[in-house]
Amino acid sequence: MLFERCCVSSNATTAIDPQARAAISGSLHEVEFIAPHAIDGTPLRIGGWIFFSDNADDAIDGESGWEKYLCNLKVGGERRYGFGSMQCKSKKLCGEVMGYPLSLEGLRPSVRAPACNPILAHVPADFGDIFGDIEPIVGRETKKDRTKENSSNFGMMLTKGQVCWTPGSIVKKDTTFMIAENGIWLPQ
Repeated sequence: MLFERCCVSSNATTAIDPQARAAISGSLHEVEFIAPHAIDGTPLRIGGWIFFSDNADDAIDGESGWEKYLCNLKVGGERRYGFGSMQCKSKKLCGEVMGYPLSLEGLRPSVRAPACNPILAHVPADFGDIFGDIEPIVGRETKKDRTKENSSNFGMMLTKGQVCWTPGSIVKKDTTFMIAENGIWLPQ
């Protein structure tokens, strides 16, 4: 709740009927977003990690191709309104994720979370060695329509729901988690 009060803002909009010069009935909606500045004026930044497989350079024209895409990231569901634009401020190779040891030896990256420390991502709730809050996770996906240049079905496909421990929940014992493609941590 503290995060929402300090860092989340919203924008309310409605569609206008030009003939009546009034709002179209039922079109009022609000979009929440992470504000560029906290309530005290401190700039807010989102950090993260991107993992590349060994053959990633071949897929998009080497490192220069990845630079082009990483410097123009858009996240969230309201991207066409300008929300969710992100810039890559720095890049570096790392052996840890927020102080947790990181391994890149397997098919997927893995992180070792020490006992009595918070998890940094969602973990399926059927893993019982965590205490904290749970919440359902559902995502939206876009399947590319090969007959159109840009799909009009953006985000129309829902993923299967999954109940997960929330980030910040506490792991009871040292646990290694594999980072799945969707970012959920799976206990190993």
